[in-house]
Amino acid sequence: MRYRRVPVLFLFLDLLETAMNAKRILTATLLATALAAGGVTLLHSDSAYAQKKEAAKGPALSPEMGKPLQAAQELLKAKKYKEALAEIQKADAAKADKTPYEAFVIAQMRAAAYLPQNDAGNAAKALEAMVDTGQLTPEQTTQQYENLTKLYYQAQNYGKSIESANKYYNAGGTNQDLRVLIAQAYFLQNDFGNAAKSMRAIVQAAEKAGRAPTEEQLQLLYTAEERMKNNAGVREAVEKLVQYYPSKDYWGNLLNTVMKGQAFSDRLELDMFRLMYNAGVLSTSADYVNMAQLSLQALLPAEAKTVIEKGMQAGILGQGAEADRHRRLLDKATKDAQADAAGLAQLEKEAEAAGTGPALVRLGEALASHGQYDKAISAMQRGIQKGGLKFPEDSKLRLGVVMLQAGKRADAEKVLKSVKGADGTAELARLWLLTKKA
Repeated sequence: MRYRRVPVLFLFLDLLETAMNAKRILTATLLATALAAGGVTLLHSDSAYAQKKEAAKGPALSPEMGKPLQAAQELLKAKKYKEALAEIQKADAAKADKTPYEAFVIAQMRAAAYLPQNDAGNAAKALEAMVDTGQLTPEQTTQQYENLTKLYYQAQNYGKSIESANKYYNAGGTNQDLRVLIAQAYFLQNDFGNAAKSMRAIVQAAEKAGRAPTEEQLQLLYTAEERMKNNAGVREAVEKLVQYYPSKDYWGNLLNTVMKGQAFSDRLELDMFRLMYNAGVLSTSADYVNMAQLSLQALLPAEAKTVIEKGMQAGILGQGAEADRHRRLLDKATKDAQADAAGLAQLEKEAEAAGTGPALVRLGEALASHGQYDKAISAMQRGIQKGGLKFPEDSKLRLGVVMLQAGKRADAEKVLKSVKGADGTAELARLWLLTKKA
């Protein structure tokens, strides 16, 4: 049996949104610098330098730097950023042996000029030069490392983005959103190993906190593992996608991955089709017809009728050259299902009289196909308990599925978790545990 593989697309964060967020954060801080005739007064009154300057009552800037910086301030207000940068360069060149504070002001002004132009690369360099002067408090430095992480990411300098993020966390930063940027930055450098490692830690932290990882986070993990051809990692990621964000495409990918690594016994073919049907991944007329025919062979015509009707409702059956064949198959399934329903009472009487495991399990499967789930569960439980079954694990698997159909999820999970077998039975039970409904 072959399954269609649908690529999982990795959705990066919107770079423009990230850029604008960083721009808003930084512009509000950096453009608040006020310049006066003889020097600069920092907005942040808790700045280490501002405190020292206030105590010393001395000039903040050398006179030769004050005039071009004042001109730069006026140009920034007028949104003439390139002209402002030229004046800032004059101030920078006016004095070779600048004090740390003077270097700080030059870098701050440059950042204020680059940010409105959305020049993330040069803004980041200016901001990093600001931090390197040592004029910020520890708290301000930590905040600027966060801003640097975002700006370098926007500038596609992913190595520096990762470096800044690590400095942020080493300094005690707590914004966990940056960890997503780290993982993405690794991915965009084609460092898929570290991308997967970083994203797996994020996923595990979310689950530990009782939160669902985001779909984008799981897609990144999946894609990184796929690029490394790590089948175990791919399966782990797609199972979580199915668990938290079930869809036809994710189920298709999961089943494709499972079939690569697990040999299934031919007797479980109908059980696999049932899982595919439940997951919505039956996609061809052959899938629907094969499942219906297997149901008829298993003496479950009501199940066959339901499957064919669903295929016709979906526009997959009853079309084209095979339309007549599909209608004949539906007619047969409908006629047999009516006869089966009429004979249920007799079948139940015979199974109860026989009292054997196989007879009771067979009765349970027939009752379930007609939607009589409570009676079906009772019969199957008694049949499994009595024993004598050729494939007892198959019966436990099917009992668990019927319990899911009956809405008894807690009971179903207990049964499905107990299913064993290396021939695919246990694997199918595990997959059913990922379903949200049956």
